Amino acid sequence: MTVVINVFYEGSDGAAEAFVENVVSEGLLDAVRSEDGCLGYEYFRSMEDPDRVLLVEHWRDERALDAHIAAENLARIQVLKENHGISDRVEKFLC
Repeated sequence: MTVVINVFYEGSDGAAEAFVENVVSEGLLDAVRSEDGCLGYEYFRSMEDPDRVLLVEHWRDERALDAHIAAENLARIQVLKENHGISDRVEKFLC
């Protein structure tokens, strides 16, 4: 059963966009996409509010997601999130 995760990021004064730019520039986007079981990992910016960003993740199964959660890549993303003062809300779907 595949797993879909929606992560809604919110910041202020361009923080959400800067956060995503840092994820990309530090190579974390490519690193996560190369993790075993990652079927998709893509950021989308709100057209109505540039301080809102949606991350849509697709994982092969729960085991792949668990490995991602335990991986250094996610720990580094969490640090970037905190450095930019970003809050998040997560939705998880099993397909």
